[in-house]
Amino acid sequence: MKLDARLSRAAQLHSEDMAAHNYFDHTSLDGRTVVDRGKAQGYPSTCGENIAKGQNAPADVRASWMSSEGHRTNILNCDHTTMGLGLAWSRRAGPGPRCSGSDALEVSAWLVSHHAART
Repeated sequence: MKLDARLSRAAQLHSEDMAAHNYFDHTSLDGRTVVDRGKAQGYPSTCGENIAKGQNAPADVRASWMSSEGHRTNILNCDHTTMGLGLAWSRRAGPGPRCSGSDALEVSAWLVSHHAART
């Protein structure tokens, strides 16, 4: 498995978009798919995407993906030889327990992993 800068850029931009606009989906709010995002960064084709949000550690993301049939299939597909990775954090004040008179912050990570077949 090789890390590809184009797929990483696509994954990073999607992570940042989800964090900035507070959504979690394989389809961008403007309708773009994983294939669209990969091609926009110059990658000829992509065929899989894993996204995660809210886990506390990388091991938790891995466990979540491996317990999901579709995500597990992406990870174990030997035809996937390149990947990209993106990560974005979001901090929002929201309802919750008060700490020293201030609202607690929600800190979430959006993680996107693109997997692509041989080109």
